[in-house]
Parts: sequence; C-alpha cells; structure tokens
Amino acid sequence: MANLYCQATPHSYLQDRFCTAKGPDTDRLYFLTGHLNLAGTEADRWKLKVVGSGNVAVAAQP
Repeated sequence: MANLYCQATPHSYLQDRFCTAKGPDTDRLYFLTGHLNLAGTEADRWKLKVVGSGNVAVAAQP
C-alpha cells in the first residue's frame, strides 16, 4: 500500500510570497511561519492525504 501526503502550505508558496511581496502583511506571515510551534497540540502530527493506492496484490515469481 502507498499513500501520498501533501503539506498544507507548500514551501514554494511561502518562497514566492517572501520573494515577490513586500510590506507588513508579508512581514507578519514570515514571523508567524518562522515562530509556529505545534509541539504537543492536536495539529502536531496532522497530515493531508492526497491519494492512496489501497492494497495491491503482487504475483509470486515462478
């Protein structure tokens, strides 16, 4: 079985915001993402499942 997970906020999204946008909103986003600590919270091990293969039968080789 194989599962594909995606993080909620991709690094490419944040990089684009930090490199192209300037101002207090960007500064606030930079601070929040840099100081976010989810340790010990309900969201600590949260993952977004995109797709799963389910069980896959593998034929034995003769």
